[in-house]
Amino acid sequence: MIKYFSQLNLTHDLSRNIYIFLILLIQFFNNCALACESKFAADELDSLSRVLKLNETPLAEDLEHELKKEGFHCQKLQNSCSGNDVFKLEKKYPYILKVLRTLEKSSANEVMMTENAGIKGLGPCVFLSGKTSNTYFMVMEFLESRPLSTLLTWLKIDWEIMTSIFATTKKLHNSNLTFPPATTLIDYGREHFTLIETCKIPTSREYQDFLKYFDYLASLLNNAESVKPCHFDLHEENIFINNKRLATFIDWDCAGMGDIYLELAALSLKFRLTNIQDSKMLDEYFGSSFSQTNKSYFFVAKSLCFGLLAVREFIRPYFSIFPPYSKVKEVQEDEVIIMESLSQTKHLRYDDLINLLREGGSSNITNDLEIGILLMQECLNRLNSDSFLEAKKIVAI
Repeated sequence: MIKYFSQLNLTHDLSRNIYIFLILLIQFFNNCALACESKFAADELDSLSRVLKLNETPLAEDLEHELKKEGFHCQKLQNSCSGNDVFKLEKKYPYILKVLRTLEKSSANEVMMTENAGIKGLGPCVFLSGKTSNTYFMVMEFLESRPLSTLLTWLKIDWEIMTSIFATTKKLHNSNLTFPPATTLIDYGREHFTLIETCKIPTSREYQDFLKYFDYLASLLNNAESVKPCHFDLHEENIFINNKRLATFIDWDCAGMGDIYLELAALSLKFRLTNIQDSKMLDEYFGSSFSQTNKSYFFVAKSLCFGLLAVREFIRPYFSIFPPYSKVKEVQEDEVIIMESLSQTKHLRYDDLINLLREGGSSNITNDLEIGILLMQECLNRLNSDSFLEAKKIVAI
């Protein structure tokens, strides 16, 4: 308190000094409260550290029991597709605990990338991380935000929120973070081609045409200047929006160094942006530096993504779409015939279909195969357009 008294000037009138004294007294007690809160938070993290590092085989049930013994309320959230466990923990403060179920290098990379993203304000802060005998774990900030899935869907776009997502994406790309090389849609595409050939999965008649373009399209995007840190899994459940409508990203397991145009194209397709909305996105992302070169790279990337997402829809009924590609069901002979028949059907153009759906209209797109055909037809339409001829002249220089 002495330093607070020393700030008073006793030559001034008494009422002013009393006023200043009261303000300083409030500040003093506020600082004491903050110090106490920091101590409680540190105690909670120490307690979590003991449980996590001492638990040699942290199976979900055992881990929950140990955490409850330490006084934490423990709520298991939905399992991720990778088999990791996610918990919401709370004693005095809320946290998110993510237990990565392997000691693979990918888990170590995820911890590193999540920590770095948190430092840059792109994701939740990581308070505590480490590994036991068989897993990595992270204790993270509980975001006082809402997942994007509760705020909008691709059927109804809130452009103010989309602008915030573009801003955080740009901040990530320009962050100078160093990530390992990413596994991108192009890499998954090559694996899917092998599955289709090996298991004789039915595809549309345009599929062979797309294969002829694939290596050329991938080579057009082989531009070192466009390789930057990317998230590569931006969807409604991985984007959180706070009360100031600022976007934060979670789940950094797919992140890595990759082509920014592939990320922007995948983001566009995830939210079913039309060509007009794509132009708005690029204008907001690049700002005054937006050029025809940017537009051309994006056109190539989105054309490629249309084809790769079509391929993914072709395999979806028969295999999981991510490694280790476990089988869903066998290919039936009549399904090949049905696919050939569907392939002859004319569909709406992609933008027309999206606008129809957003206006509440119905469509005949009823299953994975038809969606795959629509995406592949749109891919080929783009690759046979004057816009592609113009884009490849610029990109190929």
